[in-house]
Amino acid sequence: MIVINGNDIHARQRRSNIPCGASFTPCSRTALAFGLPSNIVNEDETQPQRHSSKIKGRYTDIKKLISRQSIINAMKEAKDEIDILFNQTEINIFKSINAFDGEPSEITWNMINKIDRYAKKLSYSSQISIAATEKLYNSGLTSEQIFYGLPTMDLSDTVISSICPVNLITECPISEYRTYSGHCNNVNNPLWGASSEPMQRFLKPTYANKISKPRISINGLTLPNARQISHNIISEPTDRHTLCSMMIAQWAMFIHEDISHTGITTLYEGDKSKSLLCCNKKYIHPDCYPIEVNENDTTYSKLTQCLPYVRTATLPRENCSLGPREQINQVTSYLDASHIYGSNMERVNKLRAYRNGFLLTQQNSRYHSLLRNTNDGTCTSNRSSQRCFLSGGEFTNLFPTQTALHTIWLRQHNNIAKQLKSINIDWDDEKLFQESRRIVIAQIQHITYNEFLPIIVGKNKLRQYGIKLQYNDYDSDYDLKIDATALNEYASAVGLFYYSLFPDQMSFYESNEGDRKIEKSWSELLNNPGLLYGVLIL
Repeated sequence: MIVINGNDIHARQRRSNIPCGASFTPCSRTALAFGLPSNIVNEDETQPQRHSSKIKGRYTDIKKLISRQSIINAMKEAKDEIDILFNQTEINIFKSINAFDGEPSEITWNMINKIDRYAKKLSYSSQISIAATEKLYNSGLTSEQIFYGLPTMDLSDTVISSICPVNLITECPISEYRTYSGHCNNVNNPLWGASSEPMQRFLKPTYANKISKPRISINGLTLPNARQISHNIISEPTDRHTLCSMMIAQWAMFIHEDISHTGITTLYEGDKSKSLLCCNKKYIHPDCYPIEVNENDTTYSKLTQCLPYVRTATLPRENCSLGPREQINQVTSYLDASHIYGSNMERVNKLRAYRNGFLLTQQNSRYHSLLRNTNDGTCTSNRSSQRCFLSGGEFTNLFPTQTALHTIWLRQHNNIAKQLKSINIDWDDEKLFQESRRIVIAQIQHITYNEFLPIIVGKNKLRQYGIKLQYNDYDSDYDLKIDATALNEYASAVGLFYYSLFPDQMSFYESNEGDRKIEKSWSELLNNPGLLYGVLIL
């Protein structure tokens, strides 16, 4: 059985005070704990509901439809089912998978998108809540009752109460700097925007069973093949934009990695992980939804008959409450350079030099300073001497251009730390690191709001929504009532628009004078950062 270890490095327990001020106010809400009938602990104006719609009255009769004993029974039955899934089905699949079962591209992609061990533990309790909700669905509930009503049900004497991860963040620590995990960015709602928390939604989900199953068509049939639709209606234009460079696409990818990272269901046995190979029919898992490749598919039909698809991992709602399936965000939702520094102390410790405020680098007279390398097997570099690179995010090696941006910001951090050291000789490593990190975050935010967003959404829209940068003075418009948690729609669809902006081929240059070196297709470059060891000029 999987339980949450209170000593976990990600444990969500922080207590302290933060003084009143113009921008921040002390938290006043009580601990979130079992025995409370609702996720919403304090419903005054300073503690807004995460879903702010006025839906009172729409689910007030839900307790008349579902008895207390029904909830207890549903939770127990759900736990029994999930125990079988985690401790039998997944363990058997894990032991059966060998190195030759999946395509290299499938295994690599799954490794980039895998969830960590902590997220796997969290998914256990969420799967129980989802399974219990599905059992209660047969009571004739509406989608509004499921989405808004079920989360208010008291679960204090059910089996989930002893399994759900502890959440006792009531106050935030006094600190000059952001937490790595994103906790306490909003001091009244410390979990908003934090890593390993559920994303929020712009609209209610439209699952087939209103709870978890992938959606179906309005006539109740399976939706058309996703690959067939994209093959039939999407063309690949060859014209390049006459005004915008590829940096538009690259920066969009860069900040998407900073703000969101949904992980897929991953198999674990102890600390070892393996990917679900959904195109292999001998591995049957409820989160596998492989996509069939039709014979007329000119791109894939000669290569494969199946495109693997693994569903995103689940995460418990607050207090492991009942309700529809929610997806995890493994990074902070804030524009805080978490993909450079990491979203937890474990990753931060791997990246810091703990000397003069520096980040770790590979030092080589030919390559200058590069990101530190790793042998975790998440990239496909052709030579053993050209290992994958390690940074705070998981997409560092996906494209050489992404690796290049990470390298630039690594050098920028260390350059800032060096300059700060020369000015403040009494600052220790921690002070130098945090001040350099603070400046890097500010620079990334400035580039995003001052240069990137005006091109994407237009200056008029920035002005309309009050997010246009000021020409002078500082901004103090932080609104404690606004939930900055990344939107599910942005993470999984809208934010990925940059893929459509990349050209078919990428040109590399031998020198700063612009002498052309080579041209390669993106398929040759995918997840292969080896070019940075010799061809790219950085």
